[in-house]
Amino acid sequence: MYPGLAHNPDFFPIFFASYFMILIFMIGLNLIADWVLFSRAGISGLWSIIPFCNLWQKIKIGKGLPSILLFLLFFVPGANALALIIMNYRFAKAYTRSEVIAILYVLFPFVVGLILAFSRDFTYRNPIDGGPTVM
Repeated sequence: MYPGLAHNPDFFPIFFASYFMILIFMIGLNLIADWVLFSRAGISGLWSIIPFCNLWQKIKIGKGLPSILLFLLFFVPGANALALIIMNYRFAKAYTRSEVIAILYVLFPFVVGLILAFSRDFTYRNPIDGGPTVM
């Protein structure tokens, strides 16, 4: 009788180590994509690795101006999910006028963020005046 993977003492350490390595890889790719997107918007890429400052800069890029109310919503339980959706949608809309791409960025920011960062089809457009920003 085969005892199964759950009874193998080597299963859980290998599983969690693999999961952790994939998670670190995805976080690294997201940081690289954010670094490039911040640089395209004329903001130093270093802001993408500072935990709460990257939220502030994403809000500023997406809206064109800083929004203290949206930033404070990240600290309210339950409302932070809504704030994340709004921030990601506006952030993606600053790089593309497509509603579909913006919604896909809300749902899959790891994949669509890389596409926005490394595709030449998407350029940063200032949300205030709508024109392209050359930095």
